[in-house]
Amino acid sequence: ADFLRRLYGWKRPDGRRRFNEFCLWVPKKNGKSTKSAALELYHLVAAGEEGAFFAGWLDLQGGHFEEAVKSFTSFEQRYPRSRRRDDGMWFRSLALLRLEKYSEAREVLDRLVDRFPRSSLVPQARYWMVRSQELGGASAEVTGPGYEAVVANAPASFYALLASERLRALGRTPPAAFPEPPRQLIVPRPPELELGVAL
Repeated sequence: ADFLRRLYGWKRPDGRRRFNEFCLWVPKKNGKSTKSAALELYHLVAAGEEGAFFAGWLDLQGGHFEEAVKSFTSFEQRYPRSRRRDDGMWFRSLALLRLEKYSEAREVLDRLVDRFPRSSLVPQARYWMVRSQELGGASAEVTGPGYEAVVANAPASFYALLASERLRALGRTPPAAFPEPPRQLIVPRPPELELGVAL
């Protein structure tokens, strides 16, 4: 995404862009479609919210994690009412995890859980908060209760399964995802169904 900074980052003192047109040569299998789709969306939205989000996403996908952190931080500051703020926070924490900045990633994930408690990203945010502690060297006594909380709070999620496996790897028994068996629904058969069964 370095070409994006050169293309869109330069402006003249009067506010006009430095470049009016450009040509980008990309060899086969190097993400031409992804880059062009992001650029088209950027222009469609007039360099607004979606364009800023996808600029960070492109940095993340390209392995430029430091730049992705900056892009998503800027996105969160510039668009505080965006419907994609939770996604931006998640991707920012993912970039921080890839940079092995575990405490910073935990701070972002903690804010995501606090600000967006109904987001579909909360189970994975809770899992990665604990996992980042473990990757940072925390003991099983510290991480175990966190993994157990992931299983208890989102028992039917993929992250509950991952948390259960991490507990087993730590030598702990994971809690039952569903402590009580499901109740049997007993409904009397309607007379029409009884007649159909009798025939």
